[in-house]
Amino acid sequence: MEAPTRAEFSTAIADQTTWDSLKHVAGAALPGSEVIKVVVDRRPTEGAARWIPYFLDTPRYQHHVDFCRRLDPRSNANFETEMYRSPDRRFILLTLTRLVGATPDEDLYWLELWPGDNLGVEEILEVVELIREVCHFGARLQFKASSDDQRRRVTVEATAEQVDRLGPLLDQGAVYRGVTYQGLTLGTAYGRLRILRESPDLAAELADLTPYDVVVTEGIPLEIGPVSGLITSAHQTPLAHVSVLSENRGSPNCAVIGAHRLPAITALEGTWVRLDVDRTTYSLTGVEEDLARAAVEDRLRAMRASAPTLQVDRVRRGLPRLEDRASRDAAVVGAKSAALSRVYRHRRLRHHAVPGFSVPVAHYLDHVDRHSHLADLLTRLGRAHRGGTDASLSAILADLRAAFIDTPVDAELVAEVRGRIEAWRGGEHAPLFAGFDDVIFRSSSNAEDLPGFNGAGLAESFRLGSPLSEDVIADRIRQVWASLWSDRGYAERAAFGIDQSDAAMAVLVQPVVPHAAHVVAITTNTVKPGPIPAYFLNLLPSGALVTDAASASAEQLLLFDDDPACAEVLCFSSETDFSLLPDDLLAEVRDMLKRVDAMVRRDSGKRSGAADVEFLVLDRPHHSTIALLQARPYGKA
Repeated sequence: MEAPTRAEFSTAIADQTTWDSLKHVAGAALPGSEVIKVVVDRRPTEGAARWIPYFLDTPRYQHHVDFCRRLDPRSNANFETEMYRSPDRRFILLTLTRLVGATPDEDLYWLELWPGDNLGVEEILEVVELIREVCHFGARLQFKASSDDQRRRVTVEATAEQVDRLGPLLDQGAVYRGVTYQGLTLGTAYGRLRILRESPDLAAELADLTPYDVVVTEGIPLEIGPVSGLITSAHQTPLAHVSVLSENRGSPNCAVIGAHRLPAITALEGTWVRLDVDRTTYSLTGVEEDLARAAVEDRLRAMRASAPTLQVDRVRRGLPRLEDRASRDAAVVGAKSAALSRVYRHRRLRHHAVPGFSVPVAHYLDHVDRHSHLADLLTRLGRAHRGGTDASLSAILADLRAAFIDTPVDAELVAEVRGRIEAWRGGEHAPLFAGFDDVIFRSSSNAEDLPGFNGAGLAESFRLGSPLSEDVIADRIRQVWASLWSDRGYAERAAFGIDQSDAAMAVLVQPVVPHAAHVVAITTNTVKPGPIPAYFLNLLPSGALVTDAASASAEQLLLFDDDPACAEVLCFSSETDFSLLPDDLLAEVRDMLKRVDAMVRRDSGKRSGAADVEFLVLDRPHHSTIALLQARPYGKA
């Protein structure tokens, strides 16, 4: 007997059986959610209801356009412009989602439009009411505003009667509260399972990790060394430092809610394991130690084979500005400064650049040569690395950092830096300092932001934070130089087989620019893979750390490479009701990210999979509304 033919669609969802026959189980977009694509025909044949909803067999019709062509072959022409933006469009295209709760009464159902859809408020109300009428869960169905523009339309621009008909919008936070798993960096890892619980000893335990460890953490550390694999017990943002580092190392990384207390995980603590991470699930199984060690060593060999050779210029000194030729060379000014210098040279990007100048690596090397105790400590560090001494690497690194902090900086250099900053305040860049006088001393080593070695967050930057004085300037330079020798930075370079004797630090000096939002973006869509390219943005109000690991206070959105530009808000900042990125800036930000992405890929010899871009949305525009702070490779091509 032949199996019954699966229906292509239904015009109602009367029960759970119908839902189950049409649904598609989502993966990376929202693990555990179930999705049904919906097409509403506004011009049905004569005699039919005014509007007809079609709930599609979604595994068959992953894209609305395929079903629309079935109803009307002419739908192929100018589809996106017609079906998302035309006031007299024939079809309204929607996505219906169910997030399964602990009980059926806790299931969430919501309806949403494409983020760039400009459907009017009354039409939104009509389509929501129609879907409610023909679905068994209709009384529980909520509308989810997929973009800031849509949210404004159905709240600020709607009448009180329309707001009442629509009902409460879906709380963005409620969507992600039901997510118990995130697959962030996919792959397989081997190692000894270590579970790090919150305790006074946590910092020491983090410092003790090795590339032979698969780590489960109770919280989300701001940083973690080059471990084999990572499971966090709470959600990560894709741009938390631990997530960026895992992506650039290629080490599997996922979030499993409550992982540190799950019996299946705790039973393996201290044993050798294999961790597999994919989009929708993970597995953790015990393995033999010899197999695990061999797999880790193979991975380390592969990392070291692709690691960059550090370039260092011991000759060129001075204080080159970002627009000067010397600033184009990472061997002179470090990779961060060199990348921003390339922004200055880019005709379409230079108006986004913040002025700056560098204290080249040659000054750092002069400082080491001038003070023999620094050179002696570096020699001791090299011997310890090669196993030629019983001294602890961590202890030598601590002594080295302390020695940098305590050693006087050349007075002429400090005076020259002060003079350059004072010239800023009275010259062409004075508007940047209006009402805000601070300066930041940023780390820019020759061992970061490189193809094959991202090195995110391995060194530190320091704001002046007080009235301009030569003593404070000297302190900030010393602090940046010392940060080259953090335990984690050293361990990361060692894991990649980078020759530490060539590591050197430049200092990038820039004004701290008044801003409304601080943004980090990756020029790829790892959150909701789809047919239209999109960029993931993490935004926080001024004064917050944009790379914080937790997602509760950060706004997150997807900026689509679409025309006109549109953005889907994944969650708002806890401090705001509307997006930190105004609608009138979407196209400018999208175009900037496209150009930076092309620049980074070109400069990396196409070895980068995307760009990691840091920028500000200014609250006092100078010559631009966006200020670029950083552009570096992200992931592998």
